[in-house]
Amino acid sequence: MRVLIADDEKGVGSTLSALVVRCGHEVVQIVGSGWEAIQAYSRLKHDVVLMDFSMPRLNGATAARMIL
Repeated sequence: MRVLIADDEKGVGSTLSALVVRCGHEVVQIVGSGWEAIQAYSRLKHDVVLMDFSMPRLNGATAARMIL
């Protein structure tokens, strides 16, 4: 499974990435904002997005709605 991670805290994104890889999946990118997640969605062929709810400027819920 190809996973996109969106989290504004680098440590959390790195930890999630390590967990995803440990489970045998591929992390296609780690982004730091809702806007970056939307842009990555249009470029990358991923299966799942792990999205932080609380991010500055554009929260995860709004970004997820825009992606869908």
